[in-house]
Amino acid sequence: MYIDGCKSLVAPFSSRPRLLKPIIYGLVEPPARLPCSIGAIRYIGKSIRPFSIFNSHLRSARKVKRYYSRKDVWLSACFARGEEPGLILMAKCFDDSWQNTERAVIAHLRALGVPLLN
Repeated sequence: MYIDGCKSLVAPFSSRPRLLKPIIYGLVEPPARLPCSIGAIRYIGKSIRPFSIFNSHLRSARKVKRYYSRKDVWLSACFARGEEPGLILMAKCFDDSWQNTERAVIAHLRALGVPLLN
């Protein structure tokens, strides 16, 4: 499936290679909580290093701050239950249209009724 210059990733990476093209990723409910389905997606983002940004999201949610985003509140609730959310790689962009792709993915998931935190 191609969306605005991006190719959908069929399988997760078995190793963690250095990715130089923008990747559209999703934070998902912990696997034990919901089976793998489109409704398990809670947040969509973009990064050229999705595994690093995933760890950054987790660290950020554990910090004490003045302001907590809805994503931080959700992550904190996962941690309080003793669970950790997952990461899925949704699309690898091959040109500079990643903003359009990210918006299209968010719009598509919202149209399906997915309760995103973006």
